[in-house]
Amino acid sequence: MDIETIEKLAAWSSPKEVQTKNGPRMLRKAAPTEEFKSAWSSHKAEMKALGATWSKDDRTGEWSLVWWMPLSAEVVQARQESVIASKAAAADVDLPHPPGYDYMPFQKAGIQYALKRRGVLIGDEMGLGKSIETIGIINADPEIDSALIICPKSLKLNWKRELERWLVRPLTVGIANGVWPDTDIVITNYESIKKHKATIQEREWGVLVLDEADRPV
Repeated sequence: MDIETIEKLAAWSSPKEVQTKNGPRMLRKAAPTEEFKSAWSSHKAEMKALGATWSKDDRTGEWSLVWWMPLSAEVVQARQESVIASKAAAADVDLPHPPGYDYMPFQKAGIQYALKRRGVLIGDEMGLGKSIETIGIINADPEIDSALIICPKSLKLNWKRELERWLVRPLTVGIANGVWPDTDIVITNYESIKKHKATIQEREWGVLVLDEADRPV
C-alpha cells in the first residue's frame, strides 16, 4: 500500500491545512467507497501509517474517509526561514526615506519582511517606531495607492505628524473627524468605524493598518 494507491481509492477533496495538537497537518476528506473498504480490510495498518482512516460525525452518526498528511518539506523549510527572517535585527536593503531621516536597522528588517507578505503583525515593543515601519512599507510598495489607518483616538494626530515627516510618495493624508476626508490615506479611530462603515466599504484600500489591533471594537 502506498500514497498513489490510496489516492485512487476515493474522490478525495483538496488538501486543507488544519491545526492539531501535534502541529499543522494537511487534511483531505472523501465519501466512503467500496474500494477503500476492501483495501482497509487487508491493509489497515499500512493505511493508518500513511494517515488514511475512517471518521464518524458525532452529531449525525455518518462516516467519512479522512486522510491526514504532513506538510511538504518545501512548506516546512519556507516557514522555518520565515521565522528566522521575522526575528532579524538588521537588513542590507535600500528603502525610500525622506532627506535627513533613515530607518533603524531593525526597522529595515521589519519592512523587508512585511513587503514579502500579504499581511503582517509588527510586534515590536512600544516606542520602537512601528508606525515608521508601516510608513516605510507604504513608501516601498508602489502598488499601495491608498491606506486606511485605524488607531486609538488619541493617536490620530501622531499618525498624521509621522506621515508628514516620513512619507515620500505623493499621497494625500486626512483625518476623519466627523467628516470623512477625500484623501489617499485616511486616519480614523475604532469608535468611528460603525459610523463610516458604508464609506469604508465603498473603497478598495491598498492597505489596512490596525494600530493597537488587540483593542476591542
